[in-house]
Amino acid sequence: MSGEYSEITVEAARLTGDFPAVGSAFVNINSPVWLTVKDDAALRAVWNAQVEAQRTRVPGSDPNAMVFQSFCDLNVDEDTQLTLTEELTFDQGYGAEEVGSWEIALTEGREEFSGEYFSLNGGFFLGLLFIMAAVLIIYYKQVSEGYEDRERYRIMQDMGLERKMVKKSIGSQILVVFFAPLLVAAVHVAFDFKLMLHLLILFGLHENGVTLLSTAGTFLVFAVIYGLVYLLTARTYYRIVQ
Repeated sequence: MSGEYSEITVEAARLTGDFPAVGSAFVNINSPVWLTVKDDAALRAVWNAQVEAQRTRVPGSDPNAMVFQSFCDLNVDEDTQLTLTEELTFDQGYGAEEVGSWEIALTEGREEFSGEYFSLNGGFFLGLLFIMAAVLIIYYKQVSEGYEDRERYRIMQDMGLERKMVKKSIGSQILVVFFAPLLVAAVHVAFDFKLMLHLLILFGLHENGVTLLSTAGTFLVFAVIYGLVYLLTARTYYRIVQ
């Protein structure tokens, strides 16, 4: 396979999709191309080609900065890792004029990222709060309507409507009230799922399969909660109208 970029022809000796997604370099919604070169001369050629292409495409613009990254495992405790992450980071500007020139150093640690991710769990409790509020609103709305409809159902039963038909009518009515919002939410998530994937990439989450399973699992949990409250509401409503 070969592809042409500026005046450099790149011939791939081997293609692989098995590349570890580690660090902020992977926090990008674009699809990067990773090239492994044999020496600094090849790196310089690729670098000069992209600089020329950038300045040709946008005259007067600055080329993309060159970033050197190194990954390592530290056999230290959490506190030491956080301290090293803080002490090894400095910033004296941003840019690189040639291969081997660098003016900024950033250090990222697993524990630092873990702390940031765990700090986002407030959204989980906020979601539980919202679903509890929605369920309670629907439940008490149906109960209050039950007291209003009680006399109408009694009149219908006096006119010969069987209790079986009354119970079926109540179940259908409450079923629509409870599961229509759930269906609308599923449609919204389906349309926004691709956007969700791009947003999660900005957090360094690239596993689309895991995201899909998590979304489906969350929807099923909500559906089960709605189903249980639906059964409770239908039973209470039926007792009221009787």
